[in-house]
Amino acid sequence: PMITLTSSFHVAMTGVAAGKNLIDFFALPEQDEKHKNEIDDKEKAIMVKNLTFSYSNEERKVLDKINAEFTSNGYTAIVGTSGSGKTTLVRLLVGQLDGGEKAIFRGENSYLTYKKQSITENMIRIAHDAHVFEQTIRKNLLMGKRTATDEELINALKTVQLYDEVEPRGGLDLKIKSGGSNLSGGQKQRLVLARAILHDAQVYVFDEASSNIDVESEAIILQVMEKIAKENIVILVSHRLYAGKKAKHIYVLDDGKLVEEGNFEQLINQQGVYHQLWQGQKRFEGTNL
Repeated sequence: PMITLTSSFHVAMTGVAAGKNLIDFFALPEQDEKHKNEIDDKEKAIMVKNLTFSYSNEERKVLDKINAEFTSNGYTAIVGTSGSGKTTLVRLLVGQLDGGEKAIFRGENSYLTYKKQSITENMIRIAHDAHVFEQTIRKNLLMGKRTATDEELINALKTVQLYDEVEPRGGLDLKIKSGGSNLSGGQKQRLVLARAILHDAQVYVFDEASSNIDVESEAIILQVMEKIAKENIVILVSHRLYAGKKAKHIYVLDDGKLVEEGNFEQLINQQGVYHQLWQGQKRFEGTNL
């Protein structure tokens, strides 16, 4: 039952396509992990040490000698063009993809020393195509925390500034239609974020979570993300550089390699890959980013 609940929640958060892979993972026979540890220290940083990764039967290195660190007290961004390796790195970090266990650490210990379920259940990857169910808002939110009271559910909705929008339509009892068609894209994504907040994970990964939604909803999501990052490890993955402008540290991937890192001002001043991407998006969006 716990495996089913865990897999259902993570499928909902990561979207249908990624969910198929997760279902396959949770359906695998359980390994004997009695000798392995549980992750119990919220402050342990995630360290990536010389990570190289290739998919099965492929010679090309999707990630090549990646070194990075992710901590709380401010969020960290991973940026790069499509195909740069962002998604693969994130899937390895949250335990949705095998192959990086020796090179990814929580504190001083590699992922190999921890129980697989302990890694996955303490991390949430919030994808841009996260799923909402044809149930009431209440039941959608309870997937994040089964024991939550109505007061907790309402507070989560208020945190993402959604409660006042759904309350006149039934509030917690509002029935979500197929695909969330009776919610805007921004409202649906904020509902997903409220569900994630209720889960109270140690690590939150926002994987293009503010893509293709209205400007107001994007601003709310980024604001909530910054608040979560004060006490939790928060990683933002985005092709839109503006979303990660306030990150305390930015990693720039290009063709599987970590080519630049630093904060926004440092990267702009380097006049390198990040600066080029920034100028390109600035011209494309026609705005003073």
